[in-house]
Amino acid sequence: MQMKVCLAFSMAMSVVLFACSSEDPTAKAEMQRRSAELDQQKAVLKKTVHDGSVPADYKTEIDRALASTLLDADSRKVEFTVNPYGGLVCGRVNAKNTFGGYTGYKQFIAIFDSSKTLTRLQIVGGEESTGDQDSFNVLMIGFDCIRGHA
Repeated sequence: MQMKVCLAFSMAMSVVLFACSSEDPTAKAEMQRRSAELDQQKAVLKKTVHDGSVPADYKTEIDRALASTLLDADSRKVEFTVNPYGGLVCGRVNAKNTFGGYTGYKQFIAIFDSSKTLTRLQIVGGEESTGDQDSFNVLMIGFDCIRGHA
């Protein structure tokens, strides 16, 4: 009896595993294409970070850019969490929402190019996040920064 149950269970698991492994070839190709595209975008962003450098007044420039994106810019509290790395600067920002309460600190990532121009400012997880794939790549680079090894 126990042998029959084991055999039936094994057969059922084989069917489940086969069904899970046989996916649509078109979907698989699309997923591989998107993955390659993401890797390429991430490589471009990392090159910008490594080739970039920050201007002497990078804190002021980032603060000004953050002020233009926040609902209540006058309430902003900005902290720079690590030293700049190439053209990458990470920090945290907190500001009041429309109800007048602070929203809690959110990480931000700023990217300067080789001409010391701020090319990207992304607040991670904030309402200012766009959710597009480029933003995801900036987020991944930012996590590297936050962990301290971009």
